[in-house]
Parts: sequence; C-alpha cells; structure tokens
Amino acid sequence: MQLNLPPSPPVFSTLRDAGRDLAPSVAVIGNFDGVHVGHRALFAFARRLGGPVVAVTFTPHPAAFFGRGEYRPLAPEPWKLMKLFEAGADGVANLPFDAELARMPAAAFAAALVDDLRVRRVAVGEDFHFGSGREGDIALLSGCLGRFGARLDVLALELVAGRPVHSRTIRAALAEGELDLANAMLGGPYVLHGEVERGFGWGSTLGFPTANLRADQWLPADGVYAAMAKVGARPVPCAFSIGRRETLGEDLPRALEAHLIDFEGDVYGHPMSVALLRFLRPQIRFASPEMLVEQVRRDVAGVRAILDGTPERGTDHGHS
Repeated sequence: MQLNLPPSPPVFSTLRDAGRDLAPSVAVIGNFDGVHVGHRALFAFARRLGGPVVAVTFTPHPAAFFGRGEYRPLAPEPWKLMKLFEAGADGVANLPFDAELARMPAAAFAAALVDDLRVRRVAVGEDFHFGSGREGDIALLSGCLGRFGARLDVLALELVAGRPVHSRTIRAALAEGELDLANAMLGGPYVLHGEVERGFGWGSTLGFPTANLRADQWLPADGVYAAMAKVGARPVPCAFSIGRRETLGEDLPRALEAHLIDFEGDVYGHPMSVALLRFLRPQIRFASPEMLVEQVRRDVAGVRAILDGTPERGTDHGHS
C-alpha cells in the first residue's frame, strides 16, 4: 500500500540506530494503535521539552504476536508511521516484536533506553506497562531511568465524553456503532485503507455500482455510513456499507462496499481509503431488491445532505 510519507522518514529498527542519529532524545513509548488524541498529547508534551523526539513502538502489535483474540489494527503500519511524524516525532524506533523482545525483562528494556537510545527523558501514559509479561509499571520504569540519570514523565489519560481514551475503547466504540465517540477519540474520522477488489457486480445490476474494499483493519459495526473516499488524490463522497447483503442472498460473506457518488472510472486493483463521517443506519433485510434500491437512493441523498451541511429532509433510513 502506497501512502504519502514524509521525505526519507527516519525509521529505525533498533534503539541503537535511533540513538546514534537522534540522541540526546526525548522518547515517547507506546503501541500507538490509531495514533489517537491521547498519543498526540504525549507528543505535544515531548516537543515542549526540547530536543529530538523519538517514538518507540513495536511491530507487530504485541496482541498480534501473542495471538490475543482476533487482533486487527486500527490502521495499517505505513499510515501509523505517517501519523507519528504528523504528531511530532522526529524519528521512529520501530522495534520488531519477536520472542527475544517478548522475553526481555523490564529492567533490561529500561537500561537499553538509556544505553542505546541515550534518552534524557521518557514520556508515557499513566496506564503504561512493558517488559516480559507486562511486569514493568510506572514505578519500575521511573526507578530504572532514575538510576541512569534519566527522567520519566507520566501524563494522565485524555478523556472524551468522560471516558478515558484507549485504543481498546475506540475499538469498542466502533464495534458498538458509536462512530461519533470513536472519531472524537481519534481526533478525526476513522479511515479504512485497502485495495478495491471485484465483487459479484450486483450493485451495477441495481443501478448503484460499488467498489468492494479489502481492508485488514478493525471493522466498525455493520451498517451504512456517510463517508469520503479517496481514489488516488481525488476525494469522492460515498455511501459506505458494511454487512452481509442479506437482501441479495443467504450466508454471504461480510463485505465493505463503497458507492462512489458522481464518480466514473475503473478503480479495481487500485488503493482506496474511506473516511467514515457519520453512521446513517443499520443493515436492513428488505423484502425485495426494488425496496433496497429505493433505500440506497435515500442513503445517497443523506450523504449529500451531510457533506453539504444541509438538513437531511426526505432521507428516512428505515428501521430493522
């Protein structure tokens, strides 16, 4: 997947390489899944301290390495790196999370921050844990850094609508259809990135052709969303559907379908991103394809109204 990254972004695979180029540094440590408003607050704080700011992160995400549930990231890695630079990182130590790193004692990791990365200060969120078995906590990290003459800064968690901002909170909000909450915690629309693949062609048959997106990310709740797609460099409004298309058949796989509004062109095999702006309605099983077509017309009208900033008159989205 091609994303517009900063020119020659300094991304390192070891702490020693990052320390050689960017020491003495301020380190911000985390998985940074989604690069949400809490992560950005850490980088804003680190930049005020002066000196190069290094993001220390891990690939794959530890949850993926340990196989905890059905892990999918909130964003693909190239997007995450881009957002870390936008948040204020001067460089990224993108450490391979493997069996050796998973077994590393917390004290050894803290020592490496000073010996290899040559940090003078480290900034983390108040819920930070690290090291083998997540044995390392704030107290342990502070003590280890202090023995080497470095300082730990701990920031309180950001709150949105009275709820602490975590990547897991964002996942839960997306899964429950609380898109407004998830977007507020992310500091912008949730974006799905992927490649357009060929579907069954039913959308064209019904008069509303769709671009089927293949994305390996955490998926929001089934439903129809007002969204803005990006095809190449061009933003295109779309009605974006997530679901199993029950009106058209039984036991169909879950699909991500974008009806690109006022767009003509062949997008198959091309990268596409879709920013989800507003949840329009849940998925509905209609009695006939004709009723589905009429509903899609209302969905498109709803998308236009939202993007134009006008009241959504005549865009009743029905009920399940």
